[in-house]
Amino acid sequence: MAPPPPVEMDDTMKAMFGILTQNITQLRLANEAQAARMEQLTEELALSRDNKLRFKVIEPKGGNMLWEDLKTTLAARFADTAQRTNKFLNLFDNLVQDSGESLLNLSMKVERIAKQAYPTFSPLNLDVLIKNKFLAIVPEEVFDKLNIALLDKDLATVPFEKIVSLAEKVQTPKTKAVIVEVAKAANVIAITPEPIANIQAAISLRPNSGAVPRTNCTHCNKPGHIQTSCWTLYPNLKPARNSNGNFRGRGNFNNNNNRGSYSNNNRGGWNNNNGNQNNQSGGGRKCYACNELGHMANMCPTRNRFNHMPPPSTYQIRAPNTTVFALD
Repeated sequence: MAPPPPVEMDDTMKAMFGILTQNITQLRLANEAQAARMEQLTEELALSRDNKLRFKVIEPKGGNMLWEDLKTTLAARFADTAQRTNKFLNLFDNLVQDSGESLLNLSMKVERIAKQAYPTFSPLNLDVLIKNKFLAIVPEEVFDKLNIALLDKDLATVPFEKIVSLAEKVQTPKTKAVIVEVAKAANVIAITPEPIANIQAAISLRPNSGAVPRTNCTHCNKPGHIQTSCWTLYPNLKPARNSNGNFRGRGNFNNNNNRGSYSNNNRGGWNNNNGNQNNQSGGGRKCYACNELGHMANMCPTRNRFNHMPPPSTYQIRAPNTTVFALD
């Protein structure tokens, strides 16, 4: 078989095929490197399962000073010198509670500065010092309540945490629910009283008369009137009462001076001519027959007394008792 005829390529085609050949070569080399890396990772994984693989820890790099020399230098730098202690003593003496600072933060600050101001104190003495300083700078109302709570206790035996907890409890204000009641405005109705003449016309001083309507007052809950004519609301509507004439001349039922005389000079009346022997004055009485003051209906001069009922037995003339003798 005859070989194919050669293909003539220009410079552009030759450059393109050259770039393609280089890329294929680089891809083949990358695949070989990746395969080698995968094989290495597989071997390392197998070694790690057998606890034979050890990783190297990279240590930080520092200066050229040895560790012992570094510890000595730092200890000397932050040692409790007299100057440093005096600064903390001054700060401890001027401790105050800042605005808005809680009691918990204040207790932590007191404890931290006390340890730096008194480094040579024993733990027991330092604990008592911290408690006394904390109680000295808390607010006055908190101190008074803590003083009452710790009155019968030894301050050295009470833990500092408990004192701080008690201080927070007594400082926390207890909010109370305030219930605001809103009252609706009631409609005000103006009540005008009835005329005095209408009220007095309906008044009868007889105990069993039917002149007063059987109604109950909505103000005083008493029968015989309504709220517009209530005497407790309008005192000027109260009827005139008797003067209770003290029964001048007791035992004398007429105007004579015969003590103990029961003569019926004034028929139907136990009063004298002055009309003050009764328990009611004559001026306060009102006749329901003629509507005039000064007398009652049974003594009304304009009323026919026995038109609708028979007169009482005292007014009937009885026949004298007669004895009939039978004659034989």
